This record gives sequence, C-alpha cells and structure tokens, in this order.
Amino acid sequence: MLINNPLHGSILSTALTLVLSGAFTSSQAATVFEFGPSASYVDSDTSFERTASESGSGPYIFENAFSDTTALSPSSGYSGPKVYGGYIFTSSDIDSGFSNQAVRNNYSNLGSNDTLWLQTFRSLGWGSGTFSFAAVYLFKQEEFNAGFETGNVGVDGFSISFYQNSSGSPADKFSPVGRWMVEIDGVYYLSEATISGGNGVGNTISISGSELSSTQWAVYSPESSILFDAGSATFETISLSGVTAVGVNFSDDSFTGDASGSSVVSFGVSEFSVTGTTIPEANSFMLILPAVFLVGIRCFSRKHRRGGA
Repeated sequence: MLINNPLHGSILSTALTLVLSGAFTSSQAATVFEFGPSASYVDSDTSFERTASESGSGPYIFENAFSDTTALSPSSGYSGPKVYGGYIFTSSDIDSGFSNQAVRNNYSNLGSNDTLWLQTFRSLGWGSGTFSFAAVYLFKQEEFNAGFETGNVGVDGFSISFYQNSSGSPADKFSPVGRWMVEIDGVYYLSEATISGGNGVGNTISISGSELSSTQWAVYSPESSILFDAGSATFETISLSGVTAVGVNFSDDSFTGDASGSSVVSFGVSEFSVTGTTIPEANSFMLILPAVFLVGIRCFSRKHRRGGA
C-alpha cells in the first residue's frame, strides 16, 4: 500500500497538514463577542426598552421579568448589541424600587464607558429594611462577532468590568455574587466559579485556561427565578461547545440598608467579552479526506516521475 512506504507516508502527512491547516483557520482562538468598552452606544443616558413593574405589599417586588425574545436594550438611541435578560429588587418594608434602569452614558467610575446601569435611589434612606437583588444579562449568538453568528462555537474565556456599591454603612452591605452564563442546546447554565469585587470601585474579572476548564456548571432557569440559589443547585462538568448565548448573572439574596444611605443598590456593567473558536462539524472531515488523498496522490506521482527521469 502507498502509505506503507516511508516516503509516501511523509508525502501524505505533508498533504494532510497543508489541507487541515487551511480547513481549521477559523478554529484559532478569537474574540467571539464583545460589549464595550470603548464604543459609544448612547449619546446620553437612555432608558431600557423594558423596565420593572411593581407587585406585593411587604415585601415590595420590583421586577423586569427575564426574556430571551424581547430585548432589554433601548430600541432607539442605542447602537450596541441587543441585550436580553431581566432583573429584580425586593424591599421588605419600603415601597421604593429602581430609580435608574438605563444605558448610562460615559460613566466615570467605569472608565467613562457606556454602562448597563441599575440603581435604587431614595433621599430619605433605607432604614433598617432587608433587600434582595438579581440581574441577568444575555447576548445571543446572532449578536456575536463576524464569523461566529452561526455554527458550532466553543468558548474558552470570559471577562467583565463592573461596578457595585451601596451608600451609607449598613451592617450587611449589598455585595452580589456573579457567575458566568452560557446557553447550550436550549438550556442555560451558570458557573460554579464566581465573580466578586470591591464596593465603590470598578472591577475587572476574567476566567480562562485551566480555571475555566475545571469549573462546573448548574442548570439555571431565569424564567422561574432570576435570583440564583447556589445552595440548592447541582454543579456538573459540561463541554463549552455548541454555545448559542453568553452572559452573566449577579445575585444577592439578602442585604440591609440604613437611614444615611440614599442608594441601597448601584450596579453597572461596562464591558463583557468572550473568547473562543468555531468547531468544524464532524461531517466536514468526510469532505476533507478526498482532498487529502488527492493531494497525496499528486505529490506521489510527481515524485515518481522525477525518480524515473
């Protein structure tokens, strides 16, 4: 057989390398998706297309229900990628909710970048009440960068820049825990690896390499509850391939305010990016093999003719 000859095997190996190197050019790691940082998405603070509604009477519930079909991001006056998701704020005894639900223009605490911004402002303070907060932001594959809007996308890194703060000096200050989010085969997952940062400052957190490959993931159903209960979740290993949406969840299920603090929640995201590759479909190998053998045969024929001259 042709391949039993070391020379022929070398020629075929060279042909295989040449063909496959061309076939997998698109599989080099690249930025799959990016929100921010330097882009100017709005010219002034612009309210979300959807905003929270109120229910309850102690606790008072202010919720913008999760949706992956109707965007949160403004439908006009905004040039960035569509943002899906939702958020919720609950207050035990004070009937006051979100004062800002917007893309904030040039936010100084996050490098003067445009920011997905949520805030609860009350000039009278927040007394001794207890509160909860959660937000999820989701970006679908149709919003991915060029070359990744379709096909099998594998994810190998995440990065985010965010701001969190609660004014005053409550005993248990607002301090949400973030988790990376993916959608695979129509199911949402949140990472066991968490995102945390300091209050009142900009925070930038990334995950990649062995840290990402070793983290586990739990099924997340934001339609049922945006607030994620990590204590009752089951985390398992999954393959980060076939990713059709990416995002992030931040949750704090219980915190307090005080009379001197006017904003019990200030939360903003100015940057979110994901790196990864496109993964060729299995049947593409069957299309490549004939080309491999054709190149190998041609190389052999040329070598044979030169040897017989």
